[in-house]
Amino acid sequence: MGGRGSSSGAKPLPNGKHAEIARNKLKNYLLNPSKSPGKAKFFNSLGYNMRNFRRLESDIRKELKTAPAVSRIENRYGHTVKAYEVTMPLGINRKAMVLTAWQRDESSKIPRFITAYPDR
Repeated sequence: MGGRGSSSGAKPLPNGKHAEIARNKLKNYLLNPSKSPGKAKFFNSLGYNMRNFRRLESDIRKELKTAPAVSRIENRYGHTVKAYEVTMPLGINRKAMVLTAWQRDESSKIPRFITAYPDR
């Protein structure tokens, strides 16, 4: 998702309460040291791991209620998608700012979780 878009009033992610977060993406990608060693190490330092991936999902959903979303419109492969970045504090052992990336396809009003990484 490189780069920042412009914040329009610093509102939360549109339809965030209905956001799709694929558990497989959390458990088998972000938190899996064999698939994503750097990200898994970072999230592990915050207290998240493959066994408690539901806690990460719950914490993300909680923060989506109030964290401001930065939106961008992208045209990929002939389709318009709306992309969002939402930076939020996450962590069990300690808190860190995490940038989460979301996408809403042209034919949908529901945002989908794409990835997350440390906000540096």
